[in-house]
Amino acid sequence: LYTSRLPSFRPGIAWQTVSTRKVCPQCGEDYDADVAFCAKDGTSLVSAGEANLIGKMVGGRYKVLKQLGEGGMGQVYLAEHVRMKRKSAIKIMRPALVHEPEALQRFTREAENASKISHPNVAGIFDFGETDEGLVYLAMEFIDGEVWANVWQTDAI
Repeated sequence: LYTSRLPSFRPGIAWQTVSTRKVCPQCGEDYDADVAFCAKDGTSLVSAGEANLIGKMVGGRYKVLKQLGEGGMGQVYLAEHVRMKRKSAIKIMRPALVHEPEALQRFTREAENASKISHPNVAGIFDFGETDEGLVYLAMEFIDGEVWANVWQTDAI
């Protein structure tokens, strides 16, 4: 099974304080916990503890520039590999899920399986690991362009 191949994930120190505030990952504006979207730019808000990744290093090589999206398993950020100056998309697993074996195995399987795919229409996976703070991440090719949901809602197709 996959448990023998999992890195030794440790309880993290990042994101462990519960915040009653939210912040816009794009502009940094602060909001009450019951607000969902930024009034300035419409971006989905994140808890103040999660937003602290912007400007931080992940895995000792990726500097987080901004949040790109969010899903059930975690958030996706635009980052830059500091030595290669290459933009990357970094998927960070929610710290609360790191302690759930099924969620961790699913994230690991995603990394293993997706890294085996080599196709021009699929973003390449090139790194997977855990930070010293206990954050589990997956680094992949960043492809700049329109968000599919935005394209789909227009008559551009």
